[in-house]
Amino acid sequence: MKFFGYLRANLGRNRVRTTLTIIAIAIAMFLFCFLEATLSALQTGIDSSSDRRLIVRNRVSLVQPLPIAYRSKIQSVPGVAENGTAFGIWFGATWEQDRDYFFAQYGVNKDTYFQINPEIQVPKEQLERFYADRRGAIIGRDLADKLAKKIGDPIVLLGSIYPGTWEFTVCGIFEGKDSSVPEDVMYFDYDYADESRDESSQGLVGFYTLQLADGANPAQVAEAVDATFENDAYQTKTETERAFRMGFFSMWGNVTLLLRFVGAAVVFTILLVAANTMMMSVRERTNEIGTLKTLGFQNRTIVSLMLFEALLIALIGGVLGVGLAIVMLNDFSMPGGLTIPPVPPLSILLALGITALTGLVSGTGPAIMASRLSVVAAHGRI
Repeated sequence: MKFFGYLRANLGRNRVRTTLTIIAIAIAMFLFCFLEATLSALQTGIDSSSDRRLIVRNRVSLVQPLPIAYRSKIQSVPGVAENGTAFGIWFGATWEQDRDYFFAQYGVNKDTYFQINPEIQVPKEQLERFYADRRGAIIGRDLADKLAKKIGDPIVLLGSIYPGTWEFTVCGIFEGKDSSVPEDVMYFDYDYADESRDESSQGLVGFYTLQLADGANPAQVAEAVDATFENDAYQTKTETERAFRMGFFSMWGNVTLLLRFVGAAVVFTILLVAANTMMMSVRERTNEIGTLKTLGFQNRTIVSLMLFEALLIALIGGVLGVGLAIVMLNDFSMPGGLTIPPVPPLSILLALGITALTGLVSGTGPAIMASRLSVVAAHGRI
């Protein structure tokens, strides 16, 4: 405690420089937490998928449709479970009350979709209400909380892919089987959207979901489905749900490698910033260091003071950056529908650990340099 006043005085010696260093570290740690939370969101989407379900889409592109008439043919493929075929479309509308807040909406078939996706847990009475309401919608618990909606409340969306104003009624609120199931999603009746199309566009879906029968081989069933439509105008590509989601994310490129590279660059940058700050601080205090040595301060004491000062600056910035990330990245939604979850606890500890390590590494060189100065050399520098 006897050195605390000395450290506080050193931190306040050049307040502008110290403040800017702390801000730089805080921004860097905020970006690091953002990148880690983004990776967590991508991994959660993959973890919530199943290898016992197949996704069928247009072979040309994910945005190209498939005829609804394919459903009966797909259902007849050996290896597909009884009543094991569902389908849906991506709706892509915005919420009327806040067009900047985006969440995913899917138009799905009512009869089997929720049976094939049991991780989407909807109370039976709410599901029955959904079946009976043409404009009914089922939303996730997180989405219900964000929109402040309860059973019976209206939701109004403004369409883009399907133009117009769309009115829905909340008939059910689902909860995911576990934390890997996104709860910021809305489902509604496919027929409600399909009826708005012109006749030439009706009867088209975006994807099919297949539940495999017990003992069925996913690769063989996928091959059989694609072979069924090999000579049709709309050819298909079938893969496991996990492979589909990994392929979807891969359309962005190697996201994981990119984010890791950016994270490493951020850490390296704050290391340089902190090291530069400490080097300037030591250079300005050479006479003072000489005085400390004259008064009998040992080299290890000077090293400890320098290291603790660098560590304190780094930790203040790190705590501010991590705290800002925890507050701001609480289910933050990015354009395109990717919701960033709260920063994982492990990432918080990692960020603080990196901050502490950065402080120690950046302070080690200047501290050793300061301790090696002789009294004569220290007092001789200007």
